[in-house]
Amino acid sequence: MTARRTAVYVAIWLLLTAYDVAVDRGARPGAPAPMPGHGALLDFNRADVIGIDLESGRRRVRALDAGDRWRVVEPEENAPPGDLITAMVAAVTEARDLEIADADGTHARELGVDGSSRRITLKRRDGSSTTIVLGSRSPSQTAVYAQREGAREIVLLGLDVQYYFDLVMESVGGRQSAVGSRQ
Repeated sequence: MTARRTAVYVAIWLLLTAYDVAVDRGARPGAPAPMPGHGALLDFNRADVIGIDLESGRRRVRALDAGDRWRVVEPEENAPPGDLITAMVAAVTEARDLEIADADGTHARELGVDGSSRRITLKRRDGSSTTIVLGSRSPSQTAVYAQREGAREIVLLGLDVQYYFDLVMESVGGRQSAVGSRQ
């Protein structure tokens, strides 16, 4: 390679680098700025959970911890298997070190958690409960936005939570539109 060709390549690289720094890395209007850092969705673990309610629109599934497995108490017909509820509870309670998508919740509508009807309520031994609202899938389709009710922070939760949620809702009747879509 000649010195002239090398100089041209270096000049092109410098121009592209300057463009990247000046234009591409600036904030894009209307899009949430990436938030460095990680957070937790829950401040308790699986052992504290004694009940779970899953809601999607008018459909609802309620299950109680029966010691060695989960017992679905609502609905009585078309109840999902207890193992599916076990997987659901594990996916939610074991989610740690989650990427923060929006630290102050200003983009709740764009991320699908504002007004979403997909809710997971975990009931704890101390009588308290925590509700998690599921939003839209991330642009990469590998995670779902989630927000704990009463919290401002919106995090990216593994897609396994949405997958189990959709399987539970399918088992009680009707196809959940979020499976395989960007809802």
